[in-house]
Amino acid sequence: MAGEVQYQRINLDVDVRFKSDGTLIPQRVTYKARQYPVSRIIGQRPFIPCEVRCKEPFEYTAIIRGREKKLYYEYSTNTWFSIKQYYKAQRP
Repeated sequence: MAGEVQYQRINLDVDVRFKSDGTLIPQRVTYKARQYPVSRIIGQRPFIPCEVRCKEPFEYTAIIRGREKKLYYEYSTNTWFSIKQYYKAQRP
């Protein structure tokens, strides 16, 4: 089998448009020196994912390169992140 499921918080650089009502709209995500445009935001809500440690982030469901991705903005630390799922290999 693949092993145990693990999660990792991935900090991101995000270019954001600020609307006059205070709304944040992610425009572009930079990850490992590559930029990915955000095609559109299809949802946003306050949500705390249980997989990683964070303080009351706001979750954005975005379309990036034709795929649905979750982005999180943590107001208390002024940081953006995503969550990466991977499998930890089992030792024989």
